[in-house]
Order: sequence, then structure tokens, then C-alpha cells
Amino acid sequence: FSMKLVEGGTLADLNAASMDDMRSFYKRYYSPNNAVIVVAGDFNSAQVKTWLQDAYGSMPQEKIERKVHEPEWDQPKMQEKLIKRNVQSPILTTAYLTPPASNADTFALNLIAVILGQGESSRLHRKLVYQNQTATAVRSGCADAILAGKCMVYVYLKPNIAPQSALKVVDEEIRNLKERKVTAKELEKAKNNYVMDYVNQLAKINGRAEALAYNEILFSDYSRLFSDIPSVQAVTSEQIQTAAKKYFKPQHKNVVIVMPEAKKEI
Repeated sequence: FSMKLVEGGTLADLNAASMDDMRSFYKRYYSPNNAVIVVAGDFNSAQVKTWLQDAYGSMPQEKIERKVHEPEWDQPKMQEKLIKRNVQSPILTTAYLTPPASNADTFALNLIAVILGQGESSRLHRKLVYQNQTATAVRSGCADAILAGKCMVYVYLKPNIAPQSALKVVDEEIRNLKERKVTAKELEKAKNNYVMDYVNQLAKINGRAEALAYNEILFSDYSRLFSDIPSVQAVTSEQIQTAAKKYFKPQHKNVVIVMPEAKKEI
């Protein structure tokens, strides 16, 4: 989808859609030749093929006409948004636009997310939760997609803490990644944490199924799954620094602050 559009559409879009629009969309895209089916677990292959034939064999193939979208990840300027919601304390989200999932830099970017805010020993958790004691939790991660991705940092602040103080710390740690290479020890720890989470996901049957489907849908190659860990293990400290400089630019930055609504007097 385009960065200019709301993911999933707007309420106006939904209200404007007719029943014929919905039937046409369903007929066009919910067809066997546009599906990836993953079966995981202890099963009899011949029996499963029979079940799939019974379920989908009578459904006709449809002509799939997809619009060609060029990647739009060259965001021209920083964006900020303040939202007031029914929350107990402020929440800070910082997100950077990153390249498509097919870009090799995504492995370095995912390790940057681990270094910044995954686990109690991560930089931002140590700084904001332990040292400054201004946040109750920090987490970070990257979401890779076909046209563009995003790397995000979430900071859950204590009541009455100014979000800008936490944003200053986040910006400082990102600047540190640009100016100084991570040590071999920190990089090795990040890789170990990433691989452990990856393997834990694949230890579950549904995790294996999701990973196979993800790679087949995004890259038309389910076997790409088996090269992810070697690709992560091959990332160098120089690649971490280069990725931070290349993608964590001011104009690629998006900041969303959620503040508690004013309490209504009863």
C-alpha cells in the first residue's frame, strides 16, 4: 500500500463500498491461484492433498491484476503527532522509514532494534528504566514489508514524565550508533538474542508455518527462511554503523506521543 493511504482504508472508504465491490474483490483475490497454503505438524501427505483438493479443487482460477507500486521509502521530512487517549501515562513512539524487505540492510536494521530496546540489557532499557527511572518499559523492533519497512522504538513512561525527555535519550542513542561502532561483544550479544528469538519462534508448529508462508508470499521462495540466521550472523559492526547513518536520518523520523486525556470532573 502507499504511504499516502491509511492501512486498511478509512471509514469513508468502507461506507462507500457497495456489495458488488466486495463480491468483486473477493472473487478476484480469494482464489486458489492467489493462495499460499502451509500445512505444518504430524500428518499424512497423501491425506492432506486429498483434503486440499476437496476444499479448493472445484474453485476456478481467477485473473489476478495487481497494480505495480514503486517503493516509496524516501520520506521527505520528519513528522510529529500528539494524540490524547484514555491512558494512565504517556507513551512515546519513534519510527524510522526503512527499505523493502528484500534489501540486505534489513538484517543490520533488525540487529539495531535488538541493541536499542530488546531485553533488559539493551541500551534504552538500561538508560530509561534502570538509570533515569523515567520509564516502566521499552521495546523496539522492525517490521519488514514489500514496499517499505519501519523500525520503531516504544517508550512507556511513568506518570507526569515529559515525553521529550525520553525522546532526547532515544535520539542520543541513535546518534551514538552513527558516530561509534558497536563493540564485538555487544554485537555478538545482539546476534545471540536475535537467533534465540528466531529459533524459539520456529520451535512452535504455527511459528514454522507462519515463517514459511511469510517468505513464500514476500519473496516467492519459502526456502529463504533457511538463510536468515547465516545472514544475521554475517553482519559486521561496520554494517551496523552504515545502516544507522543511511536510514536513521532526521527526515525519515516519525514521532507519535500519546498523552492522557484530562480527567473530567464528576
